Amino acid sequence: MTRRSFRKNRPKLSVGDVGIEGAVVKILPSGKLGIIAPKNGAPRIFFSIADVPRDRLKCVGKGRTVFFDVVERGVIKRKSFKKPRLVAVIRSSRT
Repeated sequence: MTRRSFRKNRPKLSVGDVGIEGAVVKILPSGKLGIIAPKNGAPRIFFSIADVPRDRLKCVGKGRTVFFDVVERGVIKRKSFKKPRLVAVIRSSRT
């Protein structure tokens, strides 16, 4: 399998996906944003520390497993297209 076909055929995240399991890959130096790698093989997604519930704040660290929902926050505007910006909102529990 080539790299191009892997990227083309991997699962995608969409608005409304709920309860997805993933691992926190990185917390950016500013401390306000982080990156999650979903377990299903979808591309990495950003999350904001402000969206993390208070009871889960200690559980968000590099390498920790989290469950999240995908929501739309704003729009990415380019010259030729507009695309919704997807972000993760960490859940307080699995359900």
